[in-house]
Amino acid sequence: MGSSDDSDIDDFNEVINKECKPYLKLLSQYKDPLYRGISGVPKNAWGAKKTRKDRRPKQMPKNVADYLNGWLQKVGHARRDKSVLCSPSSELLRIFGAPFYIFPAGKIKYTWVESSDINFVEPNTGWLGSATPEAFWGFHNDGPNAFMDDSTLRNLKQPFKDYFHSDDFTKGYTKGYEFWFECSHYYFAPLDEFVWDNKYKVLV
Repeated sequence: MGSSDDSDIDDFNEVINKECKPYLKLLSQYKDPLYRGISGVPKNAWGAKKTRKDRRPKQMPKNVADYLNGWLQKVGHARRDKSVLCSPSSELLRIFGAPFYIFPAGKIKYTWVESSDINFVEPNTGWLGSATPEAFWGFHNDGPNAFMDDSTLRNLKQPFKDYFHSDDFTKGYTKGYEFWFECSHYYFAPLDEFVWDNKYKVLV
């Protein structure tokens, strides 16, 4: 884990440039990388973390999470349980800890969902998230709608499958939606102005 010394920043910058090329290419037209809230590290630190392979929202029942991840893999999306979660919005991610820039490494697979968070109601799209099995299953074309009342069904904007995207990075980024990057590990860096403005921006 690094500190704020310029030579250390240069070394870290070199690692990012070498290991995160696919991600940096996605960011080529934007000012900032995506963010993630991280707890337990100093706010001016940078370093690397392995991607967890068992991630599940506390609000999401296990049977729903298992179904979702199996479906995501089947149709070619990044599995949520094997991805680092991040967002173009640093404010949203503060609920998980101090926000850091995120740099997924190596060959990556990304997916974004049409909501700022998979567990949130998104009134602009109609996505109900997965806070309850009823909300989740009600969106799936093959799942039972028995738990969904008529008013909720009328408010659905599109089929369940159309809320998930593994292309059109620009739309997901500009809308501030939640991204999942399936990767073995990722790097994180502080939001201090001197770090991004003087160093990292040359990468993208």
